[in-house]
Amino acid sequence: MNVSVVTERRTPAYSSLAAGELNGLVARALLTEARLTPKPGLVDIRNSGAHRDMDLAAFERSTTAIAPWMEKFFIMGNNTAALAAENVLVMLRPLGMACENDMLQATQWCGIPIAGRFSLLAC
Repeated sequence: MNVSVVTERRTPAYSSLAAGELNGLVARALLTEARLTPKPGLVDIRNSGAHRDMDLAAFERSTTAIAPWMEKFFIMGNNTAALAAENVLVMLRPLGMACENDMLQATQWCGIPIAGRFSLLAC
């Protein structure tokens, strides 16, 4: 999917943030959460909990796939902060779908819980 709705606009909010720095911080946070042990019933370092279709390696692959998208989400959030939420969602949807597609391909279409992963975007 070709996503061309994001254009970078440097503002003081993130002008000192290196391009890869945000992606690295998000990836580290996602991996830290995934590796947090014990998490009864959930995927952690020890086991897959109640999940038969996913494991820690799948979480790691999903993180690698979605980390590059975090800067795009951040830029869009910064550029659209003054717009009404419904207008932002229309613009955000193609980015989210492309990010999800990359994640699903990286995990061989495994059902990694994306709601928890994308909740970081609200922070």
